[in-house]
Amino acid sequence: MFDHLHPALVHVPVGLALVLPVVVVGLAVARWREWVRPRSWSVVVLLQAIVVVGALLALQTGESLEEHGERMAGEAAVEAHEEAGDILAGASALGLLLFASVFLARSPRPLAALLTSSVAASLLLAALTAWTGHLGGQITHGTHVAAAGDNPVLGERGDWDDD
Repeated sequence: MFDHLHPALVHVPVGLALVLPVVVVGLAVARWREWVRPRSWSVVVLLQAIVVVGALLALQTGESLEEHGERMAGEAAVEAHEEAGDILAGASALGLLLFASVFLARSPRPLAALLTSSVAASLLLAALTAWTGHLGGQITHGTHVAAAGDNPVLGERGDWDDD
């Protein structure tokens, strides 16, 4: 029933997670230099909340493609992608807690530590997102797809010619 939702849904959290470090760095600098009000950091928290919800939805919808993915790329490839997705969802939730904790800082030293940690976390989450996406891409777009003959998103390969 949800076979085709996973590829569509994953692009929202992936795109946001890859752009979020730029937003985090920009707002961290602006917040530290007091160029913006403290509540402007809520943009980071909101975007990360969307990433977390998207990651959880991706996990749920990915389950429906597991069997097909195993036929396409093998159980090991699907397991690696699924485990990376589980780790990413948990890490994203922890990132959300870290980003939200910036609002708790009442003096410069804790604020600096939380902003610096947020920048580092956003970069780590972006790298983990890229890796998880790469593993998923290998299932649907790897070299084995040509041999298997079909793709869960595109359907039958038919007469496609790689020349």
